[in-house]
Amino acid sequence: MILYIIGTKGFAPIKESGVKKYTQCRIVSGKNNITIDAGNVFKHPANLVLITHLDESHLTNFHTVPKGTLVWAPHRSFIPILRKMNPRVKLNLIRPSKTTKYKKFKITPFRVLHNARSKTYAFRIEAENKKFVWAPDTSSFIGTSKYLKNLDYLFLDSSSLKKNRKKHQSLINSLSWLKSQEIYPKKIFTIHYGIGMTPLKSKIKFAQKSFPGYNINSTYDGKLIKL
Repeated sequence: MILYIIGTKGFAPIKESGVKKYTQCRIVSGKNNITIDAGNVFKHPANLVLITHLDESHLTNFHTVPKGTLVWAPHRSFIPILRKMNPRVKLNLIRPSKTTKYKKFKITPFRVLHNARSKTYAFRIEAENKKFVWAPDTSSFIGTSKYLKNLDYLFLDSSSLKKNRKKHQSLINSLSWLKSQEIYPKKIFTIHYGIGMTPLKSKIKFAQKSFPGYNINSTYDGKLIKL
């Protein structure tokens, strides 16, 4: 199974080589693939598209999702908005906190705190004996511990290093919470970079030094990760 990083940037600007686009990824297992979010232009067909929330940076190019593509939304309020943006796709509601099977994948959306007006979800995905969570926008992980247990990989909102930004928990505070809950993914990949993460290399090095019990890795647009 391969995870292809399409974009790594949040809405806030960041001057960093390789960090250019809105946060998005593509997961490929054999002949089946899933894309999470639609900030960037769709250049390849997708079997399934998952939507985390309705923020502009995650839906800017939803209109480029190919005709007939299956799209799963974790909240019913997403459906009319997405249908208006792209009436050519096949929209279905996926139940939060419940695991739904698609081909080789087991997919579980779960609610995360982001801001007062936004209904935001992370996705836990299992396939090929691997388990990972994609969580690009979070202001808190409170109430989500059971979805973060026994992970091989955690893709984690990293809009800032130490200080929480509006609607986003800092990388250090997220790591502190994970440690307090005794949650230790085998690898953590930082995504959704904001201005507080420049220069990226030194910020990731600081986080790794501060939390030696975690294997923390940076990402960039176009990176291929073998899961």
